[in-house]
Amino acid sequence: MKRSKVLIFCLAVLLSGCSIVSPSVDDKIRRAIHALDRQSEYTMEVEWIRNLQIDWTDGFDQETISVWKEGDAVYETHALYYEKKLEHVTLFRTTEKQTSMIEIVPLENTMAVRPKETTGPLKQPFLHPLFELLEFPLETDETGEIMIPSMFKRSDYNTEFRLKLQELTPFAWQHTDKFRHHYEIGQKRDLSWEPTHMIYEFVTKNGRFVQIDIDEESIGYLDRSYFTVSGQGTVTFPSFALSVSEKEQVKKMFE
Repeated sequence: MKRSKVLIFCLAVLLSGCSIVSPSVDDKIRRAIHALDRQSEYTMEVEWIRNLQIDWTDGFDQETISVWKEGDAVYETHALYYEKKLEHVTLFRTTEKQTSMIEIVPLENTMAVRPKETTGPLKQPFLHPLFELLEFPLETDETGEIMIPSMFKRSDYNTEFRLKLQELTPFAWQHTDKFRHHYEIGQKRDLSWEPTHMIYEFVTKNGRFVQIDIDEESIGYLDRSYFTVSGQGTVTFPSFALSVSEKEQVKKMFE
């Protein structure tokens, strides 16, 4: 009798289409990214604790990034702060054909607006800021499917989960170009690097990102000397930061 009840229960689960298998960490990250992509707008705020011992990296400790879709275009405002003082703003407008960029530098009593630049369109412009922050643990294949390198160990705590880089040297061999791009180092072919640790902790609620903690540290070797790059950042997803009139002002900048 007990066996028949178990069999009936299993059949009922199968017929109902239910699954008792919990989603993997990879699935949870993909679902949260897809949920973000379905929105029409979002804002990310990033608080950094940095130790950047490289001359070519500008110092800042806070970022506010707002992205929205409007018609056939995606707009982005990217503001950098140091000790709560606005240091630099970059505006983006991406269409199917191109990405236009305008840089704004606050001066003492005015703003310096640099000439608009145009390049090829950003890949996935709506999610581009998130992929920039998570450039090391997130990859996309030719179809745009989100992949996480197998060198990262997954730890799952239900609505919280973690990615931790385990195979440091093999990862460095494969991703030196990504390191150059991430820290805007340029094409210095004699550069080599070794990640000390890379840890990414995610907090979700109802399948959406609430917070992402980034902990990266690396040692780079260049011109017979070495430098360290480390940064701990906390990414949050507050309410959208721009008003309707502010969005209109951004649009007019590109006209």
